[in-house]
Amino acid sequence: MKKIRAAFPETLGELSNEEMYRRCNRVDFGLIRIDADELTYPLHIILRYEIEKALFDNEIRIDELPEAWNAKCHELLGFIPPSDALGILQDVHWSDGSFGYFPMYTLGAMYGAQFYQACSEQQGDLEDQLSNGNFEVLNSWLRKNIHQMGRLLDADELLHQVTGKNLDCAAYLDYLGRKYRAIYKL
Repeated sequence: MKKIRAAFPETLGELSNEEMYRRCNRVDFGLIRIDADELTYPLHIILRYEIEKALFDNEIRIDELPEAWNAKCHELLGFIPPSDALGILQDVHWSDGSFGYFPMYTLGAMYGAQFYQACSEQQGDLEDQLSNGNFEVLNSWLRKNIHQMGRLLDADELLHQVTGKNLDCAAYLDYLGRKYRAIYKL
């Protein structure tokens, strides 16, 4: 924490460790996906997925995209962007033809939560190890269960082999719930 405080003395210098952690993990509905917090980020992904799906299902036309974006943004995030640049045009993915890509971000978080849950269950005191700066238990588990597999298995096969379960949002939702209930004392 001393190094972090030294790097940002004007914003973090006098904050307690708890307050610094809360500020770094703030929840705030924002316009831009890459600036979104951990809780609202999946809503940005759902927004893009639903717009893409409607476009490919011929439910909306290209000229209707800004209006559809604003309506879906209002529905999911509670605001309408002040401009298309801060709305539908904010990402480069569509302009380079990368459709169907956005869900991978949230799927990766879901896989990560399930792997972490399995590691925690198998290692017992993982939280204690990590809070004491010992990452060897986690790194060793990852090398043995994930990294050495390379591309021998696809993601779903690897997940099932390591966790004994199919992809399920429960571990991800549990992680988010535990983290943010503690931060906001809910």
